[in-house]
Amino acid sequence: MWEGSEEIEIDAPLERVWEIVTDLQGHVRLAGSGEVRSIENLSGPLVIGTTWESAEQLPKAGKFVAHSKVTQLDPPKIFAWVSFPPPLSKRRPTESQIEAHWRFELLQSGPGTIVEHAFRVVEPKVGAGKLKIFYALTGRVKVIRRGMKKTLENLKRSAEQP
Repeated sequence: MWEGSEEIEIDAPLERVWEIVTDLQGHVRLAGSGEVRSIENLSGPLVIGTTWESAEQLPKAGKFVAHSKVTQLDPPKIFAWVSFPPPLSKRRPTESQIEAHWRFELLQSGPGTIVEHAFRVVEPKVGAGKLKIFYALTGRVKVIRRGMKKTLENLKRSAEQP
């Protein structure tokens, strides 16, 4: 399992920041990794259980569609979801499913907002060895953290615009 978090202080009201992090269509522009290409098949308004598909492209892994679902929603403080990229094994899809958990947590700080962006990747029961090798060879955790920092910078820039 891999996990990490990044934090930023934004000179914008909590409600403005919340509006941006919960705009799923805006995640294509917000995502600092550049890996999210489009958000499609949004199942409805944002509530726990809302689903969508994210077309993504990772260096050295290629293009794929990840299926995502809202797991926690506590406006205007917490927005969390789990993302499921394609399973590692077609013969054993359930046991080889990777879970990528993502979370934004917002805290009012005077007139501004502190935002924590966190991730946790749960390794599958089948194929974990291959996944560990991929993460090691590609420096995946560093790539994710770098993307999260850029996401927070993008969020700050967007939220602080008049």
